[in-house]
Amino acid sequence: MTSLKATEIFLVRHGQTEWNKTGRFQGQSDVPLSEVGREQAILAAKYFPAERLDKVYASDLSRAADTGRAIADRLGAPIELTKKLREMYFGQWEGLSYDEIVRGWPDAGPAFFDAPDTLIPPDGETFQMVQDRATPFLEEIVRVHTGESIAIVAHGAIIRTIVAYVLGMPMRYVWRTRQGNTGISRITYSEGVYTVDYLNRLAHLEQA
Repeated sequence: MTSLKATEIFLVRHGQTEWNKTGRFQGQSDVPLSEVGREQAILAAKYFPAERLDKVYASDLSRAADTGRAIADRLGAPIELTKKLREMYFGQWEGLSYDEIVRGWPDAGPAFFDAPDTLIPPDGETFQMVQDRATPFLEEIVRVHTGESIAIVAHGAIIRTIVAYVLGMPMRYVWRTRQGNTGISRITYSEGVYTVDYLNRLAHLEQA
């Protein structure tokens, strides 16, 4: 019996923005790529670790959309932008640095990295809420694109929740995977099973 070809899913974080550089939480604020971020997107596209893609899905926020377009254009793939892949919404914390958040909300400090599963940004989303919108989208992709190669271009927090889901990892440990700007991770799906092939590949940036 011949098994089905595995579905490849590349998870790509957007290029750098000025807010990344200054340590400000962007969330769903539409902060564009910086000059460095645009160069990173070009390098990610030029040295993408696949010869072809069947489709690119990207967050509709410009930093991810522009990164996704660079990859889609380079590999001749169609691209679809969607709100479902937007970054975690940080509510009142958007635009603030970690230090500013801790000064304004002292209880957030201990929870932020030690217990992110308990973190509730004021007027924002929890990590669980992000995963609850990300994973149905992932499941739809593997249903629709059986045996194909797909890229998801999104944001650090949402990619972390997807990786946690694939690994069966409790949300408490969501920060234990690193997602650099234009970091590329690959997961495969075959016969109901996800496998993580690699995480946060940044070899393309070494070509600069």
